[in-house]
Amino acid sequence: MIFALGAPVISLLVCGAIDLAGLNNDRTAMQDTADATALAMAKQLGVATAPGIISRARDYAVGQLGEVTTRDSVTVTTTLAPDNSSVNVTIDGTRSSFFGSLLPPGGWKLPAQATAIT
Repeated sequence: MIFALGAPVISLLVCGAIDLAGLNNDRTAMQDTADATALAMAKQLGVATAPGIISRARDYAVGQLGEVTTRDSVTVTTTLAPDNSSVNVTIDGTRSSFFGSLLPPGGWKLPAQATAIT
């Protein structure tokens, strides 16, 4: 009787823990990618045009994220300082939760941001 009452609760807790572990891995991958992308694009400041840097930043980030982009909806935004001295890379991800996006409502938000200065 105790097992019959406790098994569903334990199952939900295990599923939630697995969901949070995967979420943490994706968040870490996005932050690592934002850092690497900002550093790589900062090397191109003063040599390449702004549209070229923005395009390469998106391609670089999506390539680095690899499998994460199949699980999460990812948007890469790159902005350059007006004096071309820094680059800011923001990666916004959205992932539906294991519980059908009910907890939290609308799914998980995964923000990552990095700035590199020449």
